[in-house]
Amino acid sequence: MKPHWELAFKSAWELHSLIVKKDVSPVEIIKDALKRLEELNPTLNAFLTVTPEIAIEEAKKAETTDAEANQEPSSDSEAVDADFEEVKEEAKEEDKQEEAKEEGKS
Repeated sequence: MKPHWELAFKSAWELHSLIVKKDVSPVEIIKDALKRLEELNPTLNAFLTVTPEIAIEEAKKAETTDAEANQEPSSDSEAVDADFEEVKEEAKEEDKQEEAKEEGKS
């Protein structure tokens, strides 16, 4: 298997773990994906426009953000709880917006 295919079949959790352990960087993941795309897209024709510069720039931003907030939850349940709280807040905001629309129709 070609080296740039090694990461292709890893799950998002596995990639996250590798990034946190600094075994791989977001930039490396994107560069590998771009190499695979370069190989496959002429046959698959899956993408009309490819913007590697933007993808790499965003990966560099993710690297910086990850380095600043490199605090992994101490357990999976903490991560789920944090995500759940975020979803609840978003739902509350959507409910408020919906109520405001309904009041405007009355």
